[in-house]
Amino acid sequence: MSYLGNSPLSQSFTPGIDYFSGNGATTSFTLSRQTFSVNDVEVVVANVVQNPSSAYTVNYSAGTITFTSAPPVGTNNIYVRYFNRLTQTIAPSAGTVTSNTIQAGAVGTLQIANNAVTTAQLANNISTTGKSIAVAIVFGG
Repeated sequence: MSYLGNSPLSQSFTPGIDYFSGNGATTSFTLSRQTFSVNDVEVVVANVVQNPSSAYTVNYSAGTITFTSAPPVGTNNIYVRYFNRLTQTIAPSAGTVTSNTIQAGAVGTLQIANNAVTTAQLANNISTTGKSIAVAIVFGG
């Protein structure tokens, strides 16, 4: 059977759940998996699904979930169910990305680092035949 994209053997998702016990005071808990969005998890406290925009936040770099108020006392009364997990990152091989494979309009001045293009590079790649060029000279201190 043929597949479009990565083969199922090289990319998969293993579901998982973290259980925590509330003590009425602790608001931050360490997750067992890295998440990249609040949409990667579902959080339930005392059998009530929590709203990610008001009940908790996820710190992706620290791997923690922090509730806006401390969950109530209970044994394993908090659970975090993982919906998705990045299991593989694919980087194109060197020399395989061309101007034809980049989406039109995807690269602009925000994606080009300051001083990445020099005046000499511009001069070598601009044809002035039959065209006029306006030059702005800025003086400042």
